[in-house]
Amino acid sequence: MSLVLLTSASGAPGVTTTTLGLACTWVRPAIAIEADPVGGSAILAGHFRGFQAPTLSTADLVLAHRAGRLAEQFAAALLPVDVRTPERRARRSGEPPRGPGAAKAAPGGGSGDPGTSGSEVRRPGRGETGGRTAGEAPAVAVLPGPRSHPQARSALELWEPLSFVWRTLDREVEGTDDDPGTPGTDVFIDAGRLGMEWYAESLLDRADLILLVTRSDLPSLAAARPWAERAVETHRLHPETPAWAVALVGPDHPYNVREVAHVLGLPVLLTLPLDPRGAAAYSQGLRTKPRRPLDRALRHGGTAIREQLAATRKVLHHVQS
Repeated sequence: MSLVLLTSASGAPGVTTTTLGLACTWVRPAIAIEADPVGGSAILAGHFRGFQAPTLSTADLVLAHRAGRLAEQFAAALLPVDVRTPERRARRSGEPPRGPGAAKAAPGGGSGDPGTSGSEVRRPGRGETGGRTAGEAPAVAVLPGPRSHPQARSALELWEPLSFVWRTLDREVEGTDDDPGTPGTDVFIDAGRLGMEWYAESLLDRADLILLVTRSDLPSLAAARPWAERAVETHRLHPETPAWAVALVGPDHPYNVREVAHVLGLPVLLTLPLDPRGAAAYSQGLRTKPRRPLDRALRHGGTAIREQLAATRKVLHHVQS
């Protein structure tokens, strides 16, 4: 199980879109967590287009934590994202695809899916992983964030105990001789903007990898540089702390990957093109064609992220031994 935190230093470079995009294109089951203290849940209003009501709020999870039922209620609070194509949903249900263009629909499914409109967004039943079958895309789920900025304050006591719940996800999906189970689940966290009031700072210490999401223009890099320098110095003095890297949105506008890495002193693991239509599939739940440039970049970057996570585990093993 890996925990990857995404954050930014200024503006709105696309942290939420990148977080959900990584979860939806990841090779293992994944959960996207909204921890942005701004509140209002950009995923519910954007990706789900306001059609999906949250089951439980972060305030409900705080109460569950105080009652000792956080793990149970966390599972109930998750909203599944069906990333299957209409053809795959039809094959599973035995019904023909519906709607115009169903035969050529993109991966995902509409109001609750990155890719097409008219998706099925439903809760998995007991023993299910979002309706996934062999050969289909891994299950994806979302935990909506605080519904308001004041609610983010109460959520501060929630993030650290939740991180321990996330660490148990691999153990929960271990199979038996009769049921081999499913691969472990990885977690992607949208932490919002660094330095904000009621920022989930405790998660910075709990993550396996921190991605600093930034654009390539000068104002964005000027805001990101102090945070990058702080991260580099902290990691130099304490190698056991999470490694930082850059998720660069819109390279060559105007600075390229090499220049950004040099200025920030951090490796660029994820390079995302300016693909408004592809981004809208995640940020607004709009219909898009498959294999958009953004999707290809997310999958390519996912490989680099997994390599970095593997390298980090080796370093931690060496430090601890």
